[in-house]
Amino acid sequence: MSLTINLILGSSEYDLLNLFDENIEMNSSQLVNFSTYIEQSKKCKNPKNVITNHENIIQAINYDSDENNNYWIILDKKFNFMDVGIPLSGDLSNEKLYEDLSSEESEILKSLKDVLN
Repeated sequence: MSLTINLILGSSEYDLLNLFDENIEMNSSQLVNFSTYIEQSKKCKNPKNVITNHENIIQAINYDSDENNNYWIILDKKFNFMDVGIPLSGDLSNEKLYEDLSSEESEILKSLKDVLN
């Protein structure tokens, strides 16, 4: 079964639609992740950094930071959503950092690491 949904993003939201072909196919979990990402991105008034269309990342927004972490929301090309804090003092090349993560989470963060270095 197929369902067509027209998504209209407001001017205050990041224009994600330009990153996609005219038609996107996703399952219900991916739709929830995509919607969650859009809702969270609307809250990012002054992002520190935005990465768009890099390797397996559709978009990543560094929305905040403190003395310990940079905080990111990330949507990957499989429509997985992550909200993560990346330690400022962490060595992103250290493989132990990724041990407790799923393979998908690990790949997303490694892709982000490539941009940050």
